[in-house]
Amino acid sequence: MKQEKDYNKFEELEGKVNKLSNVELKELQDAVNAVNGAQMQIGGIESYKADLIAKLSILVKELENNRGLLSEKYGSVDIDLITGVVKEIREDEVDTKN
Repeated sequence: MKQEKDYNKFEELEGKVNKLSNVELKELQDAVNAVNGAQMQIGGIESYKADLIAKLSILVKELENNRGLLSEKYGSVDIDLITGVVKEIREDEVDTKN
């Protein structure tokens, strides 16, 4: 962990005008730049997130469309997503799933 710095002393310029030392100024600039960089990255991530949410919405609609087409073709069935095996759903299974 960094040690706390003593920022109580300023360099004097032209009498009453104070100025940070070059080291203090550099440290301050580095800290501000690090915060700005993190904020830029968060903005990029949020933009990417918004794109993914929009894409997800489209994918869900496509899935629902595929389900509808399969339902028209096969009726009310259970499909194993690994093997593709189609099983008819018994009436008592429908009641327990809801």
